[in-house]
Amino acid sequence: MQTLLAWKPPPVSFMKLNIDGSRIGPSGAIAAGGIIRNSAGEWVAGFSANLGHGEILVAELWALYHGLKLAQRLQVTKLIVETDSTIVLHLLNAKLEPNHPLLTLLNMCKVCWKSSWDCSVFHVFREVNFAADSLAKMGHEMEMGIHCFVLPPGGITGVLQEDRDGLLRSRLIFV
Repeated sequence: MQTLLAWKPPPVSFMKLNIDGSRIGPSGAIAAGGIIRNSAGEWVAGFSANLGHGEILVAELWALYHGLKLAQRLQVTKLIVETDSTIVLHLLNAKLEPNHPLLTLLNMCKVCWKSSWDCSVFHVFREVNFAADSLAKMGHEMEMGIHCFVLPPGGITGVLQEDRDGLLRSRLIFV
């Protein structure tokens, strides 16, 4: 079944953080990105990060961590987080073995997520996560580390406008 999807702004008084990780297959290079927008769909802040080499799940978790830390630095008190990684959502709600290789990073995410604020994490399809995806891909071209943006980088202004305009993107859903 085909459905049409669009990015939706958060309710009034909330901010929305969209996050994504990126991995270039053959090289194993990973990067992360995220964007915070207000209830009018306007850019508040964003980031791209070059994370070196690793697995996509590591990139997705670093995107969550860096996005939550950015929101905290901005003193956001009500936050909706959207990720296109169902595995990240599963891990956030799972009890992992003490020797799990992602336990430390996941616990860092949980500490940020559960700190004193109204913060919920949801899954969205990638068709409504294009801005975060664009920022994550930009991370591959940057120096190692995280790069925060007060203004949107030129490479994503078109995607931001499409999101504000409510552009519908098609997705096939199997039922």
